[in-house]
Amino acid sequence: ALARTCGGGGGGPGGGSEQVSGGSAAILVGGPGGGSNTQEVDPAESDKLPQILRICPERAAEWDRQLHEGDFESVIKETGPEIQGDPETRTLALLYNSLGRLYSSEEPARVLADLDLVAQDDQGLRFCGNRGPALHAEGSMFANAALGNFIEARRELTVVGQIAPEAASELQAQLDQFQEVVESPSNLSESPTEHAPTPTPSPTPSQTET
Repeated sequence: ALARTCGGGGGGPGGGSEQVSGGSAAILVGGPGGGSNTQEVDPAESDKLPQILRICPERAAEWDRQLHEGDFESVIKETGPEIQGDPETRTLALLYNSLGRLYSSEEPARVLADLDLVAQDDQGLRFCGNRGPALHAEGSMFANAALGNFIEARRELTVVGQIAPEAASELQAQLDQFQEVVESPSNLSESPTEHAPTPTPSPTPSQTET
């Protein structure tokens, strides 16, 4: 499920320069100002996460299919208008939009900020049952890992484990690989302060509740 590539092209501070193919994404890791290693990840398979409930709108099911198939550009394009649209699905749209951006071209720090906004609306996040919280925790895990925030990343992994143990098992291996890449000698700077990971807020209560 995980393929590692090193020495890829650079990206913005904190990573976020991803290359997408075959339903996977390569997220640049190393922290702000860090190295140029990329870590290719496969988002957790749909059958390992709680399924979307029937009450979910058809468009949400379509976003889910696109995310699962790695069509991240379509996820971004189709969820964008929804963020300013129907209040009932606004939070869900922002969640899928954030994940699409994380796995395609957005800097993880920016995605993490939007994921924090998503977490503030627990009702909207759970509009489709536990699928939203599981995907939110997975995305937050990858974003934090890309920034070198592994305490937060493993906290999010615990949330996934409480909702979908099979998906958490898969993500555990990927997170271990992320940490190995970030903490490799090639990514260690002589000036820790200059290249230290950007601090991020602690998760809100909704991120740790099941």
